[in-house]
Amino acid sequence: MLSQFLLMQLSVKNVNAMKIFKIYCITMVIVLCAGGYLACAAALDAVKAPFLSGDYKTAIKEGEDIMATPDQPENARELYYMLGLSYLKDGNYLRSSDIFEILLKEYPGEPYHKEALLGLGDAYFLNGENEKARVWYEALLAYDPQSKLALIAKERLGRISVDEGNTAQAKEFLKDLPVNLVDSDLGTQTVGVYSVQVGSFSREANAKRLMNKLISQKYDAFLTSNESEKEKTYRVKVGHCQERNQAEEIRKKLTEDGYPTRIVP
Repeated sequence: MLSQFLLMQLSVKNVNAMKIFKIYCITMVIVLCAGGYLACAAALDAVKAPFLSGDYKTAIKEGEDIMATPDQPENARELYYMLGLSYLKDGNYLRSSDIFEILLKEYPGEPYHKEALLGLGDAYFLNGENEKARVWYEALLAYDPQSKLALIAKERLGRISVDEGNTAQAKEFLKDLPVNLVDSDLGTQTVGVYSVQVGSFSREANAKRLMNKLISQKYDAFLTSNESEKEKTYRVKVGHCQERNQAEEIRKKLTEDGYPTRIVP
């Protein structure tokens, strides 16, 4: 009897011990998951906070430091996207395109696939490489032609067509867009297409020299090119403004700094 009683007590203790152990395990999983989530959130905030305040260099430093760690965070997709945007805003279009390509290669599919395609197009577009930009904008249209980002890609393709002097093609890209996205040269109000042209050159080296000078003075400068039967022209422009009055402000400042200017779509 005594032996049976002792066995029963040991069994009860074992059951209780197992229950306690299970509770401990569950608690640790919750703590570890919460800790991981908080760490991921903190990593993302370290990039987002300076980005939203316009401090792109700090966002870049934080993002690069995080991505250099051996273990990538769970929200690496969004971190890569924020890092690509930070480089884009900071004017480092080459590195921006690198980051967006890494995002597409290492993390294919959604989320941020469409955003990366648009980001790649914009990186080349802002750098004046219209043909490369066209490839990625068209890739976005092929991937999801009904998305809101596809509308932006069409608007960009319309602008490239205008730069190339192909008005008919521009109209084709822009015909189905909302009124607030259609190019002003084609008869309607424009959002996001006003720039200030500062120079036009037959030699790309001269155009790049002026562009780099403007960038060093904190202007959002970029190149576009237009090829006719006689020659290829390189144009230096500043700004991608949503409204004409915003471009007017940039034009005024450029004029005060001694640059010849005119507002263009």
